[in-house]
Amino acid sequence: MNRRQNHGRRCQIVRQFLADLTDDTQRLVCFLLTRGCPDKEICQALRLTSKRLELVKLQIAIGLRQAGIEVTEVR
Repeated sequence: MNRRQNHGRRCQIVRQFLADLTDDTQRLVCFLLTRGCPDKEICQALRLTSKRLELVKLQIAIGLRQAGIEVTEVR
């Protein structure tokens, strides 16, 4: 995608990506991340290890990248 992505188009791509998620863990991690929850709280809420959370976040980042969204940071 262009260096500057159209905000409306970017939102549309992200919404479609989230709608297409079939893994409930990934969906819940996305939800909690958008709410600003720290990793520790996400791990406790979903009963994940920190390594598992990092793996899920990496899978989400790869999926967004494949959908055309530039991911600048994975917390």
